[in-house]
Amino acid sequence: MHKLANRLARTAPALVTLDGQPVRIPLLDQHNLKAIRAHIERLAAAQERVLFAFFVDGFAASAADVESMGENFASIQASSIGAGDLGGQMIRVARAQTLALQVRVEAAQWLVLINDWPIVERIWWELAPDFKAPILGLGFIRDLGVSTGETTGDLGKRLPAHWRELATIQAVIEERLANRDPIGLSSALEYRLGPWLSQLAYYLARMDETEGRSN
Repeated sequence: MHKLANRLARTAPALVTLDGQPVRIPLLDQHNLKAIRAHIERLAAAQERVLFAFFVDGFAASAADVESMGENFASIQASSIGAGDLGGQMIRVARAQTLALQVRVEAAQWLVLINDWPIVERIWWELAPDFKAPILGLGFIRDLGVSTGETTGDLGKRLPAHWRELATIQAVIEERLANRDPIGLSSALEYRLGPWLSQLAYYLARMDETEGRSN
């Protein structure tokens, strides 16, 4: 009975939706996640939209993820977004990333004072790559033609200035790491990196407001 149930589960096609609407998947592709994702991407492109979110059994799955996922899944929910909406959505993603980083930095400035040095180093090196994500998103938004303050100075510092300031802050932090200076490191996190993130969060909030008024 158990083997029969497994075989039936294997042959039952998953429920696939795009923007809440059911999608018919070709029979030979019904248990192939990569093929299903490609099919959905083509459907979105035919409507001049792009695939924005792809969930398998409730879990987000990137294009790389589907390469290693199995054939047994019950549902796929996909969402697409129009090119005109992409800039605003990416601004909101960058805002969420920045707010999450603010929380992590606030915790890190205390953790580096109370942990052994190998843990202190790990705390920073786990944080460091994530600071570039919002800025890279802003660069993509700029390439799409969405205002990023390049021509409207009241929106905050321009994008290149954010890059330069981050590079300066990273150099200070890495100097404190090289000197094994936990107090100096904590101070740099609180008084250099913290304000930089606050500025970036304000900048993104203003961009979001401007994008909202233009839609």
